[in-house]
Amino acid sequence: MDLELKNQSVAVFGGAGTIGQAVVKRFIEEGCQVLIFDAHPSTDEISKNIHENVLSVRSNVVDYGAVKMGLKDAVNRFGRIDHVVFSVGAGSGKFGFPFWNLEPSDWSRILEINLQGAVNVAHAFCALCRQAKGRQYHILHFGGWANWLTNGSTLQCGQGGVD
Repeated sequence: MDLELKNQSVAVFGGAGTIGQAVVKRFIEEGCQVLIFDAHPSTDEISKNIHENVLSVRSNVVDYGAVKMGLKDAVNRFGRIDHVVFSVGAGSGKFGFPFWNLEPSDWSRILEINLQGAVNVAHAFCALCRQAKGRQYHILHFGGWANWLTNGSTLQCGQGGVD
């Protein structure tokens, strides 16, 4: 399918994850240059294995300075960023535990990553995307909303704030 994206540049936050890698590969198939921004330890290796037009920045979206530096690196290499995809998602790691068994301290890290991370990305890239008439996309993991009390409530609430 030709989405007329050839020679456009994309930043994929969370690009080393399963969903993020699929997004990156699809943009590469469309002829795009892609920046993967992810805290995953294998981010650099993943980007090298996908394609030569993939640049990687291994850092966390909660670090606003690093997000802005990722922008600078991508613009230096690609000349511009046309599209931004936010495919970041973290949970408490307590799958299957009822909501009432979570401690309030289980929430802060998740909300910082899923919500503040999205805000950091939006602030860092919004002006550039507008100049390029590009788009910003947030891929939210809303699976199991009906079961949010018993499974994944921290992930879903954090990402619900982005929506």
